[in-house]
Amino acid sequence: MSKADQLMELLEQDLVVRIADQQSVSTADALSFFYASQTYQKLHDPATGLYLESPDYLYELFEREQQAGRLIP
Repeated sequence: MSKADQLMELLEQDLVVRIADQQSVSTADALSFFYASQTYQKLHDPATGLYLESPDYLYELFEREQQAGRLIP
């Protein structure tokens, strides 16, 4: 597993826990929400460099996507 893959996985774990806490949903629901998001897709695209961003930034990006119905950088 590459360093980028490891970072993506750690960020994903942090974000799912945060989504579950902030939105008062189960971990399974948080996983579903996150996996269905454009934020998740972009996080797992090494070309975007999102795996180098902080969990706070990525959660904010996810929240804006949820509110707008699309990813807003």
